[in-house]
Amino acid sequence: MKKLLAVLLVLCLFVGMMPMMAFATDDVADTQQENFENTDVLNEGSPGDPSGNSDPSGNSDPSGGDQIGGDQSGGDQSRPGGQGQGNDTGKGYDADNIQSVKQLEEALKDNDVPEIHIGASMDFTDDLTISREVTIKGGPFNGPGTIKIEADVEFVDVVVNTDVEVASGKTLTLSNEKATSTIDPNKISGEGKVVANGEVIHDGTNTGTEPGGDDDEQEVPVEPVYFNVSFTVKPYWAEVVVTDSTGEKVYPVNGQYWLEADKTYTYTVSAYGFTSK
Repeated sequence: MKKLLAVLLVLCLFVGMMPMMAFATDDVADTQQENFENTDVLNEGSPGDPSGNSDPSGNSDPSGGDQIGGDQSGGDQSRPGGQGQGNDTGKGYDADNIQSVKQLEEALKDNDVPEIHIGASMDFTDDLTISREVTIKGGPFNGPGTIKIEADVEFVDVVVNTDVEVASGKTLTLSNEKATSTIDPNKISGEGKVVANGEVIHDGTNTGTEPGGDDDEQEVPVEPVYFNVSFTVKPYWAEVVVTDSTGEKVYPVNGQYWLEADKTYTYTVSAYGFTSK
């Protein structure tokens, strides 16, 4: 009897579990179907863009994310290389930041650039010719090349360490803003002018004449001629006094008196215990 009851109990449990197993199987099947359908929806993309990207223009991003900064291939188009350069003229230099002699030469050819800013030391191995009016700021300018000025040019905050040749009728002006413009007058040549801080330090047109005057030759002062005179006296302690025509005393230098030619001098010798003559 007990065995029969046990068998019936097992059968009842088995029969009772069958609907539950069938329901679980149906859920799994439904879930798989739903996932499959959702995946199809994602792959369909938005209308007009079969690639699945959100941009309707078709400019897809291979990474799947939004592009930042616009065109990835061109970058900033305001200058070559996409870096941006302020006053870049599109000719390979920035007039506000010249970095090489080649860039300076290119900028000097451009008449539309009235002012050039130097951002690095300019070392001229060859001569540099400036043939148009321009203002150049910065520097320094180093040789051995010569800077040839063939127009009215202004250097601001420029240290010139090389030769400068100024053409006739032209003026190189040196002025200061943030630093002191300097140039060695001994390195200036030519028939033009160089003005430093308001002072004319070179005027090639007035060589041998008064600045600003006519062409009359300037009188060259005659250097005075001096003779050295010494005295031998006895006793040796005797005092010698030399005076000029005005009564001014002439003092000896290392025992010698330097007397100017064509002038009159008087001398006296005196010693204690001696009578003057």
